[in-house]
Amino acid sequence: MKKIILVTLILVFSFAMKAQTRDLPKKPKNGKCYERKFSLDKKYGWKEIDCKKNKKSEAKLPKDKVPTEEDITKAKEFYNKIKEYQTKLINEGYEVEINGIFDDTTINAHHKYLKQRKKIERKKRRAKKKKLNQNKV
Repeated sequence: MKKIILVTLILVFSFAMKAQTRDLPKKPKNGKCYERKFSLDKKYGWKEIDCKKNKKSEAKLPKDKVPTEEDITKAKEFYNKIKEYQTKLINEGYEVEINGIFDDTTINAHHKYLKQRKKIERKKRRAKKKKLNQNKV
């Protein structure tokens, strides 16, 4: 009976640990601040930022700040950019929901797409190098 309980607890905790993949950066350091970064050409990840600058910028903003037209426009542009990218991922054969949100399924598909693109580029370089070597002989 003890073995069954032990195995069950191990399985539960291992699944719980697996589920928390993108909530925090890998190996965060105490006293450091991090911010999520996104680029269509790189993996989705975290970057370290200066905590003092971050606190100062938050302190300047009033709590009841109303978003300006510029803020709304930037948010809509980013939303549309993500929707276009999700459409591109679907056209490439990845299963992603077009919702304009950079969620876990989109992040996973993004990483797979980058990996596939890198692999294709590597094959092209190798073929080009091989062709150059054959021309020399």
